[in-house]
Amino acid sequence: MNGKINILFTPNLQLGNPRMYYPLGALYIASVLEAEGKEVNVIDLRDTLFDDAVIHEICKQHSNETFLFSCTTPEINDAIRIATIAREYGIYTGVGGAHASAEFMSCLEPFDFVVVGEGEDIINDIIDNDEIGIHIADRKKDFNDLPLPAWDILRDPFTDTVFAGERYGRTDKAATLITSRGCPFNCSFCANMLHAPVTHYPMNVVLREVDAIYDKGIRNIRFVDDNFTLRSDLEMLTMQLKARGIKYMCMTRADLFNKHIANVLSSTGCVQVTIGVESVDPDVLVKNNKKEKVEQFIDALSLIHQSGMESKVFLMSGLPGETEDSTDTVMDFMRRTKPNKWTLSTFTPYPGCDIYENPSKYGVTITNTDYSRYWNFCEGGFNHTINGQTPTEMWDRYKILYNWLLKEPWK
Repeated sequence: MNGKINILFTPNLQLGNPRMYYPLGALYIASVLEAEGKEVNVIDLRDTLFDDAVIHEICKQHSNETFLFSCTTPEINDAIRIATIAREYGIYTGVGGAHASAEFMSCLEPFDFVVVGEGEDIINDIIDNDEIGIHIADRKKDFNDLPLPAWDILRDPFTDTVFAGERYGRTDKAATLITSRGCPFNCSFCANMLHAPVTHYPMNVVLREVDAIYDKGIRNIRFVDDNFTLRSDLEMLTMQLKARGIKYMCMTRADLFNKHIANVLSSTGCVQVTIGVESVDPDVLVKNNKKEKVEQFIDALSLIHQSGMESKVFLMSGLPGETEDSTDTVMDFMRRTKPNKWTLSTFTPYPGCDIYENPSKYGVTITNTDYSRYWNFCEGGFNHTINGQTPTEMWDRYKILYNWLLKEPWK
């Protein structure tokens, strides 16, 4: 093993607040390394502009140590850039995360090893034995031995913007927690590599994390499970949150939401539910295997409001099947449902999603493979075109909708 282990968080400067969400997966990796007695350091570059001279200086300070990266697609180029220079200093490097899991063959250079999947159960053995190559992890099923995320290695892991959300001001500081891994659905635009079965943290593990952040003075939690309401013990867990005086937010699908769930959430401290709408064009929903109907979105949002909670919707522009008429349907939907908050992302064909793997099946042409531009909020244009539409037409449609949404005329 090469001395001290350094976990590097690469820049994500496209985000309005690069430090809003701490990298939870990497913090779990840090905690399992620390649990085995390893010295773990973080090099946090999330809001840093740097050139090769800066990378050389960082590598010089940590020569003959270990660099670990956990990367989404837009972060991989910077990780490769750092790892390439790190070799000159005898630094042992490894990469995991969403991009490495989807594109592991292309990550063999310049990293010494690549972890595919959930790495907590194998990372110590890899590092102890200086292993190289591709290491495919089994799905993690037992979370009872999972240490607390290593929040303390970050300068300030809890922020006052995560609970309010982008553009919506500030609140008391909040933590992001997850209580499950995976999603049983197969939307064509989603690159989630963890599908069925969804694995849930036992309630005692969730409450162990809740109590740990409570002791740090945190009373607000944003749960980032893909579908929080899938938990079979939802009522018991949320009652425990209520008993601790925790306010929380969660995300789910409209078809996993009903009046009973709305009452459970609203009566136990939930203040906001986010519904993954993405599109309200029925043809787009079918084409992208969303397996939900617009009426379900409308019903879910109505139940959220009736129960006294705030609603948020995730919308997406540039999906296969979208037309000029799609913009009007979104505007009509927003006027009718009046969500409290919204996010409009730009569809990006991330490696691992079915559209990336089979673009012709969806009437799409991928026009740009520069991963540094593969963000949920692209600037200046999409990385794909819908066949029969020009890049300008698509981008103009996005801008019209985004600027209209900013005015929030339904309020």
